[in-house]
Amino acid sequence: MVTHGALTVYAKIKPGMVEQLRSKLYEINTPPNDIETNPIVPFKKISTIHFARFVILDEARDLKGEIINPSLVFSSNYDKPLNKHIEELVQGAGPGLHDIYHHCVGFERGDDLIAFLNKHKMPCAAFYKGTPYRSVARILREAQLREEMADFIDKETKSDKGINGHTLRNKIVEYVNSEKKYSWIKNNENPTFIWKLWFQISKFLCLVALTVVAILAAICAVVPIRIKERKDSSEKNVLEEEKILKLVKEEDKIVQNQLTHLVDIKPGWFRLITLKFVLFTINLLAIYKFNKGELGSIPSIHFARWVIIDNGRRLLFFSNFDGSWENYLGDFVDKAAVGLTGVWSNTVDFPQTKFLIFEGATDEQKFKTWTRAHQIPTQVWYSAYKLLSVQNIHNNSAIRKGLTETMSDKQIKEWLKRF
Repeated sequence: MVTHGALTVYAKIKPGMVEQLRSKLYEINTPPNDIETNPIVPFKKISTIHFARFVILDEARDLKGEIINPSLVFSSNYDKPLNKHIEELVQGAGPGLHDIYHHCVGFERGDDLIAFLNKHKMPCAAFYKGTPYRSVARILREAQLREEMADFIDKETKSDKGINGHTLRNKIVEYVNSEKKYSWIKNNENPTFIWKLWFQISKFLCLVALTVVAILAAICAVVPIRIKERKDSSEKNVLEEEKILKLVKEEDKIVQNQLTHLVDIKPGWFRLITLKFVLFTINLLAIYKFNKGELGSIPSIHFARWVIIDNGRRLLFFSNFDGSWENYLGDFVDKAAVGLTGVWSNTVDFPQTKFLIFEGATDEQKFKTWTRAHQIPTQVWYSAYKLLSVQNIHNNSAIRKGLTETMSDKQIKEWLKRF
C-alpha cells in the first residue's frame, strides 16, 4: 500500500548570501532550463515526488521586533518511505543540492547531504492528501491508460457504429488482458483488509478521545477566547501592487496552482496551544474523515500542509490546488470557512472572529485581502503531473478499477462516460 508524506526542510541562510541563492534557484526553471529536466534539480528523475518547491523566507521581524534571519524551505509531497525519498533526492540531484545548500548555515560542499536534510526536517502540524494511496507512477500510468483506452473506443465505435456498451467493454477488457504492457493494472496499491480493520479501530478510538478533549477545551477556553478576540486589533493588511503583480504573473500557467503563505502567530502561550490543538484536529480529520479527495467539501486540493516555525512565532502554509487562485479561495470561504477561521483566527491581522470559528473567513473580501497580504513568492515549484486535476486522477482510477470488476449494464454505461 502506498502512503504519502510531507518533507519540510528548514535551513537558515548564511549572512549576505540571500541574493546569490535566489539567483541559483532562478536558474532552475528559467529558459533554456526546464523545471522537469534542469541540470540543478532534475525533478523528473526523482520518481517519488508528487509536488515540490523551494521558497526563500526573507529576513523579518517578529511581533516583539526581534529579527528572524532569512531561511530556505524545501518541501516535497512524496511516496513513502522517507529514507528512500531522501536517498533518491540525493542520488538524482546531489550536485545541484550541494550548490543550493552551501548557501545555508551549517553546510559546505562535500558535507553529508542526507544527514543535513534529516537534521533540518520539520514536522507538519497538519497534512492533507487529496489523492491517497496512489504512487506517482500509478497516477501517470492511469492517465496514460485512459488516453489509450479512449483511442481504442474511438476506433471500435467507428468500425461498428451499433456496438452496445456491454460488448464494447468486453472488447476493452479483452484487449487490455492481451497486452503485456497493461499487466500492472492488476497490481493493487489500495489498503488491505487488515489495514482497513486497524484503520476503523484507530479511527473510533481517536474520535472518541478527540470528542472528549474538545468538550473539555470548549468548556475551559470559550470565555478566554472571546475575551482575547474582543481585544484583538483590527486588520492591517496592506496590498503591495508590485508584489501582487509578481504573484499573479506566476499563476494559471498549468491546470494547477500553488500557494505559499506565511503569517505571525498571535502572541502568548494560549494562542499557540489553541492553534496546535486546532491543527491536530484538522490532521486527524484529514486522516479519518477527509480521505476520499475532498477537504471539507473542496475537491480541488492535491496536498496541503501547515508547519509551525521559528519557535512558535510563525505559521507556514503550503497548498497545491486546481484552478484559479480566486476560485480556490472562494471554495474555502463557501465550503470550509469554519475550519479556516479556527486555524487562522490565531494569527495576526485575520478578519474579526467570534468564538474562534465564526465570522472571520466568511468576510470574503477581507479574507482574500489578508491571504494576498501574507502570501509570498515561491521561487521553484514542480508538479509531477501538471495536466491532471484531482478529479482527473480519481476518474482515471475509477476507469482502471472498472477493468477488473463485474458490472451491470447500468454500471457499464456510467463507466464508459468516464472516457
